[in-house]
This record gives sequence, C-alpha cells and structure tokens, in this order.
Amino acid sequence: MSQFAVLIAIASFGEKGASISAIAASLVMDRTTLTRNLRPLERAGLVRVTRAQGDARSRLVLLTHRGERTLEHAHPLWEGALAHVRRVLGARKIKLLNAQLGGVSEHAAELEQAAAR
Repeated sequence: MSQFAVLIAIASFGEKGASISAIAASLVMDRTTLTRNLRPLERAGLVRVTRAQGDARSRLVLLTHRGERTLEHAHPLWEGALAHVRRVLGARKIKLLNAQLGGVSEHAAELEQAAAR
C-alpha cells in the first residue's frame, strides 16, 4: 500500500481523525499492516497516533499540518501520474482494470469478514 493512499484515507476522515480499525477497513487492509505503514508516516511528522478519548485501548490517527501540506503538494503530481496512465492504457483498459480491482477488493473484504467470524 502506498503511503500516499494511507494519507488520503486518513484525510478522508476529517479533522477528528479515525481509529486504526476504521482506516484499515476503508483500505481493505488488516490493522497490523496498517500499523506498520503508519510508522514511517509518524516518524516523518505526517500523522499523529494518539490514544482515543474514552477508550485507552483504541488508537486514533490524525493528519498533521505537515501531512496536510504534503498531500496538497503531492495531489497535482498524483493527478499527473493518473493522467499519464490513462493516456497509456486507454479508456477500455482502465475500465477493465477498475472492474478487476473492484472484484479483488470485494473478495478481500469477504475474506476479512469470514476471518472475523
């Protein structure tokens, strides 16, 4: 999982942040893998991981101001990369790729739910 995708997911929860479980679910990723991906982001000062208020066992992840600035800077570069991929692959292949990735995501979510039972 790219660090950019993790930052985007955290940012999507807004200023109040989100639990590691909520972020992992949004990325279709297990909590352990997400925690491992958060460490370099935290060391770089892009995110802050704190104890959740009212539940000392739960951790809350927040995007820092530096993380917000990094996303603002990286977003146009990401859009440029996506535009390049669209030009190279074309609309038909992009549509097929998105359908295949959607299927993989659905299957991963089903496996996560089965494992939780």
